[in-house]
Amino acid sequence: MEKKIGKIVKHAGIKAGDAMSKAKDVVVQAVDQNGDGKLDLEDVKLVGEQVKHETKKIVDITQEKMNAQKVKSLNPFYSSDLEKTTLPKLVQIVARDKNYDENSLCKGSIGFMSDNKTMPLLNVFSDSIQDYKLSFYPDEHNRFYYVDPSNERLYIALDNYYDYLKIARVSELQSVAQSLGAKHFKVSYKEQTESYINKKGVLKGKGNGIQAEAKQTVDTKSRYKMNIESEMYFSGHQPFQPVLQYLNNDPAINSLISMRMAEEGDFQKQNLEIKLSDSSGLNKELSTKIDEVLSKFKFKLETSMSQQFKKESNSSLIYEIEF
Repeated sequence: MEKKIGKIVKHAGIKAGDAMSKAKDVVVQAVDQNGDGKLDLEDVKLVGEQVKHETKKIVDITQEKMNAQKVKSLNPFYSSDLEKTTLPKLVQIVARDKNYDENSLCKGSIGFMSDNKTMPLLNVFSDSIQDYKLSFYPDEHNRFYYVDPSNERLYIALDNYYDYLKIARVSELQSVAQSLGAKHFKVSYKEQTESYINKKGVLKGKGNGIQAEAKQTVDTKSRYKMNIESEMYFSGHQPFQPVLQYLNNDPAINSLISMRMAEEGDFQKQNLEIKLSDSSGLNKELSTKIDEVLSKFKFKLETSMSQQFKKESNSSLIYEIEF
């Protein structure tokens, strides 16, 4: 048994020796960079340079992956995106963030898109506004803007949004009157300021054999304020087709134009009431979403968009036109 074990150990030693010899040959072959079959300082130098080169490649690849991941979170917006992207309706003007200058993959960006589930938001770098070829009302020094409902190249500051649109629609009604050859027109702004319920009841009791009966009448009343926004007199002329912008989809205005442009359109006067919220480009849901976005940025308007829309939905323009 001992002899057998000895033979096994001896055989294993021979195999181990062969393996070491082969390993040595492999190492020499791998490390021998100058091909002289020896390990020398020149080989060590060449291996060091190769390791340094490979390490740099790994570092560069790792850095590139990190930059790509950061770019995904930064979500940069470029000039080239303007041609293939429909711009969001809500825009914020911001100073350029240093992260977009430090990351080579963000070079040339003119803004960034916010990853916002409430509604899309484009952040415009203030030093790149001219690249967008957009107009901002009243100027470029506000922070949040919403697109004009009839002009996608115009963005209106949220604090000025409804006031701007009111003036624009009054001006459009003036233009309609002039085009249709009116002799007189007046536009008044009507706002419901209060609504209340007036209850009146009559109570009859039962006693001593008398039957009781209770009655109640409900009277809903509203209070309004009226302001004349525009009024003009003309000499009158034959009508020509007006160009509509904000009121293009208003049925009452389109009906007025059709009747006046018809050959038999000989009516002399018409009064219309135009509900402002129908052409404001916003509704209750969108107004609430805008407020939610602003709250995430801890930004507060003088009057919230929801409150402004409520006022808009209670307002109208009274249009009186005579031919």
